[in-house]
Amino acid sequence: MIKFCYFYDGENFPPYEENDERRLLWFAEKHFFETDKAFTDEAFLQKEIASYVAAYAGTWAPYKFREILQKHYLHRLPEDIKQFIVKTYDI
Repeated sequence: MIKFCYFYDGENFPPYEENDERRLLWFAEKHFFETDKAFTDEAFLQKEIASYVAAYAGTWAPYKFREILQKHYLHRLPEDIKQFIVKTYDI
């Protein structure tokens, strides 16, 4: 499951400084894995993680999350998942 993370790699503490926007995305991915979810379909899992990260960013940075996702996250996603996130979160 962790292979679908772009920022979290199992660390206990964020590898990003407090003012680094990627820190927010690291916390989102870390929190996803700490919630004890069980998925078997990898395609669904990757979409679920991306949606969770977008929602988490929107909660904690409501005025900047679109910019943060565009700058650090969307380009890493497969095109179909990227389009889903763009449409769902009005980016």
